[in-house]
Amino acid sequence: MPANQNVDRIKDFNHVAFAQELASQAKELIPPDISESDKAVVVNFVHQYTLMAGEAIKCDPSVNFDRNKAEFLSQIVAEWTFHKSIDLIRGGIIPELRKGILDQVARTAYEILKIPIQHDMPQEKMIELVEFHVKNSYKKALEDLSNRNVIQKDDFNNAVNQSNMDMMAQQQTEEALKHETYNDISDVKKGKLASLVFLVRNYPDDKIKSIINKFDKKEATILAQYMHMKDFETKFNPSLAATFLSDMKKHLPKPKKVSYERCYMQLCKIVKNSEKSKIDSIISNERPNVKKLVMSAYNDTRIEMPAMVMDTICKHLREKVLQ
Repeated sequence: MPANQNVDRIKDFNHVAFAQELASQAKELIPPDISESDKAVVVNFVHQYTLMAGEAIKCDPSVNFDRNKAEFLSQIVAEWTFHKSIDLIRGGIIPELRKGILDQVARTAYEILKIPIQHDMPQEKMIELVEFHVKNSYKKALEDLSNRNVIQKDDFNNAVNQSNMDMMAQQQTEEALKHETYNDISDVKKGKLASLVFLVRNYPDDKIKSIINKFDKKEATILAQYMHMKDFETKFNPSLAATFLSDMKKHLPKPKKVSYERCYMQLCKIVKNSEKSKIDSIISNERPNVKKLVMSAYNDTRIEMPAMVMDTICKHLREKVLQ
């Protein structure tokens, strides 16, 4: 995160009070298996990194936030600090090594999101984006320690496979289902949701979350429960799932025709919601006409190109931006 330049850019954003508020909330959410001494460490980390994020936001000349955007970015930094500090504790990483790893987590969350927030990227997309990059950053920090023999391979595997975020999501889903029968959702609908699990259960976590987020709250809760059900296959008949999926396939809309207009709008969205240095790096070895097309998105000066080629370029850019 940028160094403090003593420039207060958001007058109504009290980053000190906000950091204290999030630290207090974190204290109430720490799982019971965490010791009292480690609980204090988690709370301190959340306070420390939220405060640093707030200071950086207020002094960073590359961002132009209002209070809501500043609080959103600070909260994302706090949330990932909270979850990953618990993952490190459960993973058996010694206290002396935790801060260095959390430095990477907090810095990644801040740097990845500051430009998309400024350009009003949809919140669900930003959450997916930061999760992808933070998990990679966390893993790379642990890999570095493992490669230097600072931690053992078993410690690396244990820590990298922890996910307090997923555990809390599962617990919240189970708790919600205890108090809600969802009688207004038909058995057929529940059957279709269960059938979907057979298709996507082995997808990457970020892709599964993206799919769940497309459903309304009730359906998403049921779908999440099925996703986390350990003995799911024994409780739901695969042949019945095949019947539901066959029926759903009949009602799927036909693929939309690829159009230049739609592809160009996608290109502009990708380019304007990404850091220019990253876009420059991605296209550095591309053909001149591809570079010209991508750069045209900055000033909406359209370059003629076949729609299918445009679609391919957009897909390539989107994949590279997320790496």
